[in-house]
Amino acid sequence: MSDNNKQSALGMVSFIVGIVACIAAASCLLSVYVGVPLGIAALIMGLIQRKKNPDDKKAKIGFTLGIVAVALGLVLFIAGWILVSSTTGIANPFSAAQEYTNMSRMLK
Repeated sequence: MSDNNKQSALGMVSFIVGIVACIAAASCLLSVYVGVPLGIAALIMGLIQRKKNPDDKKAKIGFTLGIVAVALGLVLFIAGWILVSSTTGIANPFSAAQEYTNMSRMLK
């Protein structure tokens, strides 16, 4: 495989990982756990490829999709955190199981 094919392959991988990251970030359950890490990977690969070849369109798109995936994943995570904490009255939604256990002990 020639050096030019390897360089364009990195841009293509960045592009594909960016697409998968955006899809994962748009879903509710996978936004932070899969979408953000894949978005960071697409962002880094796109950045590396853009430094090697500034005219690679796939690397530019992969870089942009990585930024979108990270931002979307974090925004959805924060929005979910606010929604859960405002509807349940629990400041930390991850402590909801502990609060439920404490309330069930008090009722006994």
